This record gives sequence, C-alpha cells and structure tokens, in this order.
Amino acid sequence: MVNKIKAYLTAGFFSLLFMTLAGQEHGFKQKLSWQVDKNAFRYEVEIQNLSSKSNSHYETSDNFIEVSLKAGLYQYRVIAYDFLDRKASVSSWRSFTVEKALQPVIDDMPNNVAVSEKDKLSFDFDVDVSSITEETEVLLVNTATNKVVKGEFEIKKESDGGGEKTNQVVFPKVEEGSWQMKITNPGGLSVTSEEISVVSKKEDAVELAVENPETKRYDQKIIEEVLKKKEPSKKEKEEVARAEELVRAEEEKRIAEEKARAEEEKRIAEENARAEEERKLAKEQGLENWQKATDFEALDKIYQDALAKIEAINKAEEEKRREKELQKGLEDWEKQTDIAALEKIYQDALAIVEAADNSLLADDDSSLEEKLAVSEEKADSEEAEEDIQVTMDDVFPGRKKKDTSPSNVFVFLGNGFLINLYDGDLFAYNENPILVSEENQNCALDMQFSLTCVPFEKNRARLGFEFSSSLFGLRTQNDYFSNTMIFAYEQLNFVYHTLIGSSRKLWGSFKTGMGYAVLLNMGDSSSASSGERNTLYGYFGMQAGFSVVLIPVKHFAIESGMDFTHLFIPDMPTGILKPYIRIGIRF
Repeated sequence: MVNKIKAYLTAGFFSLLFMTLAGQEHGFKQKLSWQVDKNAFRYEVEIQNLSSKSNSHYETSDNFIEVSLKAGLYQYRVIAYDFLDRKASVSSWRSFTVEKALQPVIDDMPNNVAVSEKDKLSFDFDVDVSSITEETEVLLVNTATNKVVKGEFEIKKESDGGGEKTNQVVFPKVEEGSWQMKITNPGGLSVTSEEISVVSKKEDAVELAVENPETKRYDQKIIEEVLKKKEPSKKEKEEVARAEELVRAEEEKRIAEEKARAEEEKRIAEENARAEEERKLAKEQGLENWQKATDFEALDKIYQDALAKIEAINKAEEEKRREKELQKGLEDWEKQTDIAALEKIYQDALAIVEAADNSLLADDDSSLEEKLAVSEEKADSEEAEEDIQVTMDDVFPGRKKKDTSPSNVFVFLGNGFLINLYDGDLFAYNENPILVSEENQNCALDMQFSLTCVPFEKNRARLGFEFSSSLFGLRTQNDYFSNTMIFAYEQLNFVYHTLIGSSRKLWGSFKTGMGYAVLLNMGDSSSASSGERNTLYGYFGMQAGFSVVLIPVKHFAIESGMDFTHLFIPDMPTGILKPYIRIGIRF
C-alpha cells in the first residue's frame, strides 16, 4: 500500500488554494486531495509548518481534507489505516507553499473609450492596476448582454504593496456598449470597475501597426478581412504590402527554423545510431578478445580441483563426525557395562572348553557312554562360548568370529489333506480317491514339496518367495472301464514371515501366488475298440494360505498350515482347501 500512496501523490493531484496572512478571518480554505485507495478504511494527514516545526493532524474517511493555513512553507504526508484500524502504510513527505492572497486594486482607468476598426480586432486598454500576479484573470463584462471578453495584462512591474502592477490590458474584439472590468487573483479576491462606455471612432484610413514589435498581431487572413471592408488608398495599400511582406518573412523564417530543427534531429538520431553501433561492435570485440585470451581448460581444471578439495574436506569432516559419534557411543556403553565381569565370564568359558578338550584326549580307555557325555558337555560349552562370543565381540571389536548362522532357505517335504469345497464333480466322478476310503468321496491325500527363500529381513519381518509342488491322484474302476487322474500342481508364491514371540524360533507365514495344474487322465476300457487312452490337460490356478514355522534347532524346521487353491477349469471351476504338515531342513 505504501507504493500505492506514493504513486497516488506523485501521479495524482492535490489542490492548494492561496490565502492571506489573515486568511482564517476571511474564511479561506485550502483543499488537499489524493486518489482513493480501495483498501484504506480511513486516512490520517499530518501537516508540518517548516518555519515553526509545528505539526497538525487531520483524520478523514474521504480522499481529501479542507484546511485553513497561514501563508508559509509546509510539508505533509498521508497515513492509511485498514479496516482493523492498523497503520497499513505511510507516504513520503511532500512540500508545498501557501502564498499570500492579494486584493487587486484599480488605481486609475478612463470612463469612456473610443475604438477604431482595428481596435475591434485587438483593443489596448490603458489602465493602472496593482497587487496582481502571473495567474490573475482580467475580464470585460457587457452590462447589457453579459458577454465576457478575456484580456491579458501586457506590461507588468513590481508593486509596492506586494505582487505586480501594470498600466495596459489587451482585449480582442471589443464591441460598442457599456462594459465593466473584473480583475480576480488566484486566491479568489477580486475587484470590479465602474461602467466603461466603449464608442466607435471614425477614421478615413486603415492603420496597421505592423512595425511595432509589441503590437504585431496580424496574419494574412486578418489583413485580407480588413481589405475587404473598403477600397484601400495608396497609403493603405503600401501599409498592407509591408504587412504582407512581414507575414511572409515570418512564415519563411518559421519554415526555415522547422527545417533546421528537423535536420538537427535527424543528425542527432544518426549520431546516436552510429554511437550505439560502435558500442555494440566494441562489446563484441572485447568479448572475442577475452575469449581468445582465456584458457578455459585451465579454468575448468581449477574448478574441478576446487570441487575435489571441497569434497575431500566434506568427507573428512563426515568421518570425524562419525568417529566422534562412535567414540561417544562406546564411552556411554562402557559406563553402563561391567567389563570386568564380562571378561571373567569369558575366561571361565575358555577354561571349561580347555578342560573338556584335555579330558577327551587323556581318557582313551573311557567307555563309549562317558565319551558321549564328555562330547555333549563340550557341545554345551561351545554353545556357551558362542553366546559369550557375541558379547565379547561388542567389548573387543578387533576379535573376529566365524559366521556359522544358517541362511533363511528352507526345503520341506510333507503331506496334505485335500477337501473339495465347491463343484465336487471332479472328486465325485472318481469313486476311489487314492489313499482315501470310499466313504470320503470329496477328500484326497497329496504329497508336497516346497522350497522357501526369505532373504530380505528387517526387525521382526522377512520377505521372499516360495516354490511349491503338490501331487495327488483320483481313481475309479468298474467292470467296464478303469480311469485314473494324476494331478501335479506347481505354485509360485510371494511369502511374508513375521516373528511370533521373542525367541526367533516361531514365525507366522503369509503367502499368495499363481500356479499351473497339469492333469493326466489315463483310461482303460474293456472294449477292444476303445482300449487304453491317455489325455493331458492344463489349467491355471490361484492360491493363498497361512502357516506356522517352528525352528527348534538351527538346521531343522517344521511347518503346519492351510492353503486354499482355486482351479480355473472350464465349466467346472474347483475350490480345494488343503491343511498340511511338512518337515524340512534349513540351510
């Protein structure tokens, strides 16, 4: 908003009326205005008298104020407030002058004036007027018709009472009649004369004052109008010829001046264009010289070296910071840990291991049972050493330990129990499912194999993949034919393991994926024409399931769970629920 106020005060306008030193007695007011700012709720105007250094404050919701100030030098500024009555902006100080308003005075003037034909074109009125300024307005007002003719003060001099004075006023085209002269100063003070009678003066010839530079007011058109009024005499013709010559000379002089001015402007424009072109060429030449004198490869090498140094400094600072953090963490750990107690446990474990080794080597005649007992004790000692080793590695970072922990790769073998949930035609068609009694027509047993790999581990979760294979068969037989269907279902699953408890031995497994079922239908008919026939089919499937994986020891695992499989068999989509148990090895 500050910029707006400044722009309004600069590009806008303000009005100041002039007043006398006793202006307040006469009721003179000055009006100060500015353009409206739609964001302002109210304005505060501060006016300072530069002579007395006194300040006056005015508040308004309009975009102007009226004040009554004495003559002198002042400055003001406008402060805008928003609708929350907060000071939103303050303009810069701007100075102005309140001048003394003068009362014009008519000292002397004639009551009767005779005008000739030429005076009707331009009438010089002799009158003594004082206390006027450059902006004073002088008018002749016809008392009968109220016609107004505006005049100009011709000669001005300084007045004793202030302002200026003159003894001549020029009016154009004054007609016969009764007139009054009204003189008004910028402050609004005015004076009106008594009535002036203007009459026509008879002349035998036309007088043209073309030789007097102060009264040279005619052009060719006015001269022609004068000559049309009557047949001029020889003297008048000579006067007109001289006037026409002067007009022609003035016109030629004007044309010559305009031509010279145009040529000068053209010359200046050409010089400016030439200078601009020279500056442009000099700039291009300077850039070309700089490029020739500059070894850009050297500059690039300096730049690359600087970047390398900055990178080395940043890397060194980062290493120092990490070293300080590690040192601080080690100090905090040492403050919280009884290192002496840990060292004693470690030494006791080493002693136990060493004693077990010596006992096993010295007692060659021991019985097999004793050797097994010693071996088991040694194994327990190794486990104890391994448990201590983890802690000792933290205490002594320089000590190395062979990583013997298994990876998260499992191979399982097991059996499942297949339950047909919907569209039982597949199972019901076969009266004797393999490995299932005749009473369970919608069930069958299968053999399973799976390979699970969960390499991605973070905190209590593992992610990986599983390839599984399931094999089961369905058989039907009577006096006329026998039929056997062998199913092999291969599945690739996405696997997610989550830790159950805190021992890292029990995990929950969620899996889902896509698979493909291969169906081998082997039929044998007693009819000689039919004989044996074998048909191979293939169908896509989708599977999802949940299981629990138990890892009681390092390289052994047991998995038990339940899968759901949907087979996309045309006209016979089949859903199978499969609880299972598997035993596997962890690598």
